[in-house]
Amino acid sequence: MDPIRHQKAEAMRAKGTQPYAARFLRSHMLQEAKAAADGTGVAIAGRIVLFRDMGKMTFAVLQDHTGRLQIAAKADHMDEASYRDFLALVDLGDFIGIEGERFTTQKGEPTVRITKWTMLSKALRQPPEKWHGVSDPETLWRQRYLDLMTNRATFDRFLFRSKFLERLRQFYWDHDFTEVETPVLVNAASGALATPFRTHHNAYDLDMYLRIAPETYLKECIVGGFDRVFEVARVFRNEGLDPSHLQDFTMLEHYAAYWDYRVNMQFTEDMLTTVLKDLVGSLVIPIPDRDGHLLDVDFTPPWPRISLRETIQRECGIDFEQYDSASALREAIKSKNIRLEIDMDSLGRGNLIDQLYKKVSRTKIVRPTFIIEQPLDLSPLARRNDDNPTITDRFQLVVSGWEIVNGYSELVDPVDQAERFAEQAKAHEGGDSDAHRKDDDFVTALEYGCPPCSGIGIGIDRLVALLTQQPNLRDVILFPLMKPDEQQPREPRGPMQPMMPKTVPSSSALPDEQSKRFVAILNRKAEPGKLMNALGHMTAGLSKLASEHDDLCFLQYEDLDGGAHPGISHYPFIVLKADNANQIRQVRNNAMKAGVPFTDFTSTMTVGTSQKQRDATKAIREKDLDYYGICLFGRTEDLAPLTKKFSLFK
Repeated sequence: MDPIRHQKAEAMRAKGTQPYAARFLRSHMLQEAKAAADGTGVAIAGRIVLFRDMGKMTFAVLQDHTGRLQIAAKADHMDEASYRDFLALVDLGDFIGIEGERFTTQKGEPTVRITKWTMLSKALRQPPEKWHGVSDPETLWRQRYLDLMTNRATFDRFLFRSKFLERLRQFYWDHDFTEVETPVLVNAASGALATPFRTHHNAYDLDMYLRIAPETYLKECIVGGFDRVFEVARVFRNEGLDPSHLQDFTMLEHYAAYWDYRVNMQFTEDMLTTVLKDLVGSLVIPIPDRDGHLLDVDFTPPWPRISLRETIQRECGIDFEQYDSASALREAIKSKNIRLEIDMDSLGRGNLIDQLYKKVSRTKIVRPTFIIEQPLDLSPLARRNDDNPTITDRFQLVVSGWEIVNGYSELVDPVDQAERFAEQAKAHEGGDSDAHRKDDDFVTALEYGCPPCSGIGIGIDRLVALLTQQPNLRDVILFPLMKPDEQQPREPRGPMQPMMPKTVPSSSALPDEQSKRFVAILNRKAEPGKLMNALGHMTAGLSKLASEHDDLCFLQYEDLDGGAHPGISHYPFIVLKADNANQIRQVRNNAMKAGVPFTDFTSTMTVGTSQKQRDATKAIREKDLDYYGICLFGRTEDLAPLTKKFSLFK
């Protein structure tokens, strides 16, 4: 709390004025007032985001959800006491209401001349120093209200998300779908291959799960007689965390009686192209690939359809249908020197195929493509193919290396379903935590009879992130789940002051050593002596960044004689190797996009720092710089996608 702002609020109360009003009746939103004709009387309200006192006239800028509008206060047009109070009591960030007349300044700026003003809500904290926007990613996620109030692009992004869901709902309603709601607390974590969150129901004294998908309940709606249903559902999966995966996210699922997966593919194609044309106005949209590069993706139908078997075989020569066990497929993968992103030994055959596909095929798919005919052991809820019983009538829609839709013809045979649940249960007992669990209630529902049907699931967060070119799913979730910020507020400090007190804190007060880390990536082709020099300069650079990033907690210790000993970080320091300068350049570009703090070092930095050398460096194009290394700091989850392809430097 700013004590001066608090004093202003108290001064208003002392004068009998309420600094926090109950309401204000607006005649216009700001954009409406901006578009009104000169001479129009208006009553408008919003937050003060700019304030300029120019002597005889004071200008300010109001902001509401529709945009911004300039206002002008002048003693000639207001009560003198009211004008003095306006100058004395109003600060950046305050919400005020004004009544006045719309006019246009000599510079052509639409403005409202204030005749009367009202304090609606006194802000007791100073808004961000750079009022044009907050840039630190963690602040944006933890204090989304600051992001929304200062970054209009963020506000528009969440408006886009809302309108995207609105258009999807409208498309469903136009095609005779009914929106329903299904339980979040469930007895069986069913409907997907994922590790669930567990919780306890005290009243029932029963262990339960947060749903990993609404699928089985939606299909029970079909059993009960609904023809077409959909749900926008929050789901929870206790799995890995990275910029493209979160543990709680929004899934849209629909199911339609008497459809098969081919009808569903066509419906999905029609729905997404209709919504994109409506919202974006084009079917050629820039979408980031898995490495963050923007690619112009053409959504013009029809979209290609290719089997999973075909795409894997084309990329690496492995035909998974030739291997009927996980062990045999595992050996085939090893024989090709393919290293998956996950430990292969604990995976069943279905998940092995899935991981192989993600490694060798998915990242190379750019335009919207349906990957069809998934293996049976990867699809415990999908219908067997009539011609080939080892595969299912299933599809995935992949765009720019990202899976955004999963759908299939549903399995409605209760005996087949029970057998597949039993196989998945064995895989789970064998250590595959993502394997599907038994769901006896769902099997019972199927025994009463379910018509042929097909359904899909769409990850809304991922799709919106791709359409708005965001590098992290947190950027399209208003209030993403974050670890508690346990750091206490610190006194203002200069660049040479320690980030934490000059005492050794107890171990319980230290930050989680696994939550953040330093990672250096060095070019293995550079000479060892130059690499050591580069590493020293980069770590010194990160120390300097400590004055700008609260995360870089460098402690300063004080001995019994009062001597200060600088600079020990609590966080791990890992050194990885890159094969060439281009790999380091790519990490640098991706780190800049993701807002990850870093320092880098190039060959030009080893020659000197004279003005002549600096001028020579300016003449070199960035793509021609010979990078020796880069050093990054951040949360493990944020660094993982930037560094996972590199091995330890030995």
